[in-house]
Amino acid sequence: MFYQESQDYIYTSKQKQVNGQNLYFPVEIDTEYTHLANIFNTEPKICTNITVQCKAIGNNDSKIYSFSDIRTKSRHKPFQYDFVVWDYLNDLGHQIQQLNYQSVNVPGEIPWLQVDCYSFFAVAEYPRVFMNQYRQDFKKILLETTSNNGIEQGRRLRTFHREKNRYLNWIETPWLILLDNYIYRVRLSIYDTSAVHGNTSYKNFCTNSGLKLDFKDNFTSEEKSRMLDMYDQRPEDFDNYALGDLYNHNALLGNVENFKLIYQSLGLENYYTIPKLTIGATVSRIIESAINKQFNAPPETRDFINKYCKYGSADYLKRLGTTGAINAKVDGGRCRNNRPLDTFLETVICNPDIAGCYGNGLRIQTYPLGVPSLLDYPRNSTTNKYLTLRQFLKKYNKEFVPGLWQARISLKDDYYLKYQQDYFISWIPPKDIRTLPTDTEISYTDQWWEIDDIGTTKIFKNDIQNALLNHDGLQWIEHIASTPQRKELLDNLIVITAMWYSANDQVNSIEELVNEHTNHKGKNTTEIKRLKGKQRKISIHEECHKWYGINLGKLVVDKLLLERQKHPKKTPFNELYKLCVNTIYGDMVSPFFRVGNVVVGNNITARARAYAWYMEKGFNSNQTITDGGTFDMNAVTYSRNNRQLNGTKSVHLYLKENGDDYYFKPLNTKVTLDKFGKEIIKYFVKNEYINLQFNDRTETKLNYKEAIDLYNIACHEHLQSLFNSIDVLHQKTIDLYGKEHIGQYKIEIKDFSSKGCFHGSANYRLYFNGNEDVKMRSYSKGAKDIVVFDGNELVYEQQLEIVKEFLCSLENSQKVQRSKVFINQKILKVGDYRKNRSYWENTEVIPGYTIYHSRLLREFSLSQFTFNTYQQYLSWKREYDFLLRHYTQSYEMFYLDNDGDLNYQQMIEDIEESIRKGDKKYTVNRQLKNRNTHRLYQTHKQQDALLASKEAIDNLYKRRNDN
Repeated sequence: MFYQESQDYIYTSKQKQVNGQNLYFPVEIDTEYTHLANIFNTEPKICTNITVQCKAIGNNDSKIYSFSDIRTKSRHKPFQYDFVVWDYLNDLGHQIQQLNYQSVNVPGEIPWLQVDCYSFFAVAEYPRVFMNQYRQDFKKILLETTSNNGIEQGRRLRTFHREKNRYLNWIETPWLILLDNYIYRVRLSIYDTSAVHGNTSYKNFCTNSGLKLDFKDNFTSEEKSRMLDMYDQRPEDFDNYALGDLYNHNALLGNVENFKLIYQSLGLENYYTIPKLTIGATVSRIIESAINKQFNAPPETRDFINKYCKYGSADYLKRLGTTGAINAKVDGGRCRNNRPLDTFLETVICNPDIAGCYGNGLRIQTYPLGVPSLLDYPRNSTTNKYLTLRQFLKKYNKEFVPGLWQARISLKDDYYLKYQQDYFISWIPPKDIRTLPTDTEISYTDQWWEIDDIGTTKIFKNDIQNALLNHDGLQWIEHIASTPQRKELLDNLIVITAMWYSANDQVNSIEELVNEHTNHKGKNTTEIKRLKGKQRKISIHEECHKWYGINLGKLVVDKLLLERQKHPKKTPFNELYKLCVNTIYGDMVSPFFRVGNVVVGNNITARARAYAWYMEKGFNSNQTITDGGTFDMNAVTYSRNNRQLNGTKSVHLYLKENGDDYYFKPLNTKVTLDKFGKEIIKYFVKNEYINLQFNDRTETKLNYKEAIDLYNIACHEHLQSLFNSIDVLHQKTIDLYGKEHIGQYKIEIKDFSSKGCFHGSANYRLYFNGNEDVKMRSYSKGAKDIVVFDGNELVYEQQLEIVKEFLCSLENSQKVQRSKVFINQKILKVGDYRKNRSYWENTEVIPGYTIYHSRLLREFSLSQFTFNTYQQYLSWKREYDFLLRHYTQSYEMFYLDNDGDLNYQQMIEDIEESIRKGDKKYTVNRQLKNRNTHRLYQTHKQQDALLASKEAIDNLYKRRNDN
């Protein structure tokens, strides 16, 4: 029960009795509670804590304690100490007394008792387990965390204490206890298991670790919202359910055994280390092990990782004081509305994805071991003489290995493109690049306000700033851009920085790599000279840049994928192998792991973005969302007279039904002609089938599986026929099973739909045969409480699926009912608690509580449109933000009918035209048409309800605090 030694969560030297030595006491802790059902609730407490459960590691004696202020007859002993663990120790037969820290005078060093607390999603459990002074102390640590001691929340809640250059997983508390006549100072360590298997549930974590939970399905979601009733009405079910959450450590140990087998299956058993508390850290150690095995290095060393991997990592690069720091940014997936005027479609809609996008991207990617070449300049200097893209390529192109180079390119100052494009994504960096987070850091948190500035990432038609260029982007310039567009790009883009692994420095073996670096004789020198009154600083760097490339597929990815195939879907090992593959990419771009490499990460995502662009243009897609996007199967793009669709004419495909060089018609390829022997002239949905009408007026039908199997091939073929000399489409590759494939990717169709509504850059509703898929970024699914203001008070109206209702209303986009105020719920995270300290610290609310906030759905979205330049975007955004602040709505106010409904379609058509023409803001164009525009300015008709709801929520927390 007590232990004297610990390595992470593995304990040894068990002690049955307290001995006056430093001790670990690991314990599982979980709580059950309810929160207010709605903002009109008059109950005296925001959160009703019901029970807290404890179980010591290595001891099956579980205890349930109630809270002293529970509003029902307690079936369990209330906990009395300031920390429930002291009650638990007392009930296990130990004598315990809380001591006043200041009043104790003990000579010499006081031993410590480290309480290791195991929970899943720990922020919801702490500090419910504290009372009185301990609770105040814990809140103070939360609010006043320093760089040396404190609590943070990213993927998980974690405690940390810094000793010299090491961060340890515990915090020093101001608490002293007398335990079995020995005085101890108390350390607290939180082991939050919610990130061990990535973004998953407690039930799935346990299941995939080999544990069967018998009672986690005791209650429905609705019953879980009434746990106080369940405590009274179904006591046995409640107790079994509550105690079922005390298996985190058992699951960790099961995970240990599973990863031993995974290491063994990869031939890495000699390099095994126990899994970490995040899947990213666990998988990074697998990659390190695979690399160390290449060097025949001993398991405990990290020397080779530090020497041959760190110079390509985001952490190393973003600390540079030169333009080279912006190489640390790894761009994410493509996300764009390609047809911003299409709101509703009723046709056969195909929804394809890039099959195994990141897994296959990893398989064909080379991982370099060595030091990259870096072209950079002083940061923020006005005297930098950058190379044009043409000069840069002439000088260095012969050194580039596809997949192992990148550059950041911008247009010359005050220059805008004459020939528009929508391939390259601009990035406006944050002021301090050292704080730059990666996409993987952001993707797993809802706390956008806690993330440092990531800058602005957008596509501009006439502007390019700090865009990523790699092999795939260069192929687009060489083979897709029109001749004048290509010339313009080559002569007017400048290279701000670049890094690459030179073909001239590649070696053929690990032994040669080590030998080259060991025997390298180069010297770095710097001197300052004066010439005609000007100072010159001449730095010559002669580091060894020899490198060796390992295919990531052969290194580890192929083995993971093949091992996964041995296990049926949804079984623990199938899920774990899948998780490992999906995490490798995140490790490549993370600043936390030395094996991360931004050139590798950027080339994987750039390759996927390239294929996504060809899908977007070749299918005339509605939206592109990372690795896929829906399209109308009756209107895909075809080139006319074998003339290739170029980079300029593809920008505004949505404006014309047909063009000089292209036209739209139903999807036909060699594989469909071979199958049916005739041309398809129309697709339509009837019952559960995809129906095809042919040019001889005959028809046939395909069931779902038949259609998917056929068009997985047909879609890829169509892109190949449209775009030539592009590696992602035409390079020969070998799939996982040794079969040759033309192209670096395959297409995998997710589903078909008969109706689709589209909004913003990535919001949609797809419908087929009674099934629907609804997505709206920044808005959670499910029914929300709707509130209205009746002139005197705020009134509850109904529950409504606000996102679904809005997207459905776009079927009649000329008359869209305005959004009403809805009440959202979220868990208060540590970052938000700190940011709004002055608000929260005077309430009873603490991190982990469910809190309310009121919102209005915004019918207009700037993200729906591709702006011409960054400056134009800024101007529109300033106007948009101004209107929201002053009127609680933006451009919607100008498109309301006499009933107060919104002509959404007219709004987006007018604004798209204004942006496309280059207007700096909406009101410029509007005033030309109507000198009385100012008369149309009006507040949202639900503004009173929004203000009243915010006031009600404020009063909700203040009222409870007063009580």
